[in-house]
Amino acid sequence: MPTASRILVALAGVLAVLIPAGLVASPAQAAPGYAVGPGTAIVVDGSAACTLAVAGYDKAGRLIGLTAGHCGNVGSKVALESRRSGVVGMIVVKNKQVDYSVINFNKAAVRPVRTVGRATVTGIGQHPAAGQRVCKSGRTTGYSCGRVMENSARSYETLNYVCAAPGDSGGPVIANGKLVGILTGGAGVAIPFTNAGLIVECMHPAIPIYSPMIATKVSVVLDQLNYYRTYGAGFRPV
Repeated sequence: MPTASRILVALAGVLAVLIPAGLVASPAQAAPGYAVGPGTAIVVDGSAACTLAVAGYDKAGRLIGLTAGHCGNVGSKVALESRRSGVVGMIVVKNKQVDYSVINFNKAAVRPVRTVGRATVTGIGQHPAAGQRVCKSGRTTGYSCGRVMENSARSYETLNYVCAAPGDSGGPVIANGKLVGILTGGAGVAIPFTNAGLIVECMHPAIPIYSPMIATKVSVVLDQLNYYRTYGAGFRPV
């Protein structure tokens, strides 16, 4: 009569045959530990500090992120600033004029989220008109809100009196939970008798003396990506 230990060994052998190897859990199948979303601090090519506007998927199923165009070039490697993540993605599209970039993230390294800190993006929207309220999230000055100063239908840019500083570039501009813009810089004040402009960087949102924030309308960005049918075409945030 077989002993209990021999019976268990025999059953284990049968199960090994009956259960496909792909159904056995392994550490490699665990969900990626690094979250990326609106306001995530990123580092491009190991030196340029910027902010992610949003993460989601395009129609091809690729994990995509949007940020400012001046943060890097096509082929630039992207890492997360807050952790030793290593390279988690690469810039695959850049538009220098409209100032946006598309990041193709490694699905095995990161997972997209809707909320990072106080910033939440539930969808895509149209940028509000002058006088309306918008908020932004950036790795330098954090989360802050203000009023739209200018939004012309003839321009892809908007002007908003919201605190921003270097490193916030690429961050999300949000209205009522919808992503409406991508932060691209500050509006300089012209210096008389020169071709130069002066930008007053925001030191803290509580100090209301700073240059207005320029944002690219995200609707323009997505229209271009859809038109060229490239990375990010058919993009939808998570």
